Amino acid sequence: MPGEFDLEPNGVSLTKRLTVPSAEDILFHPQEVKNGFVRLVDYMGGDESVLYAATGGVGRECIVDESNLSNEEIYRSMIHNGVYNPFKFVQLKLHIEMPISSALFWVYIEKFKINEYSARYSVLLDKVREINKDELIKSIVYSSVLDEKNKEVAAENAIRVINDTIKHTRCSYDSMIGAGFSRELARICVGLGNYTQFYLSANIKDLLSTVKIAKKRAVESPDLIEFADAIEYVCEQVAPAVTKT
Repeated sequence: MPGEFDLEPNGVSLTKRLTVPSAEDILFHPQEVKNGFVRLVDYMGGDESVLYAATGGVGRECIVDESNLSNEEIYRSMIHNGVYNPFKFVQLKLHIEMPISSALFWVYIEKFKINEYSARYSVLLDKVREINKDELIKSIVYSSVLDEKNKEVAAENAIRVINDTIKHTRCSYDSMIGAGFSRELARICVGLGNYTQFYLSANIKDLLSTVKIAKKRAVESPDLIEFADAIEYVCEQVAPAVTKT
């Protein structure tokens, strides 16, 4: 869990590659959200590496009247003119924990590289997303018929049933494992509220594009916007000017 990570497992080492102080400050530190966390475990590049990639290693010096242009303005001009490849020189690797229901969005993005802690091969995480009564009240099918008091009673009854079901499915999973069933078969009974963890590697352009999509879909899944905000925050610490573009 977040508090158990060794922040410097290999000690402190010096590097001559580009480092970003704000990224170094959050490196290995989980950015906790209500239903999980996002942790930056590695990065390559930053705002300056985009400029060097775009100018063949020369940097701002080769840009006419560069003193009058901010990094954000240069990046906007690049995007306006269809110059995207230099942004790929900023790479991030994230360690993420979230409910399976949320992970289904992130792990199937084609441009991401994913290494998942999967219940197919490993012990199922003993953690399940808590049911939020307010969220449940909003989703009750007959919300237009029930008054507020009855909505709350219906939500409480539903939460009781859901929690009982969660306990039952966990017991079923453990029983199947104990009986010698394969993890692939035992996980059939696991619900989407169970947690999973995975490592996600991507360039900052693809990450930020996906963050925008996630925020548009936040109405369908409340967790999406929390994780999108956390990922965007991490991106901003690595390359603030690129993130604001």
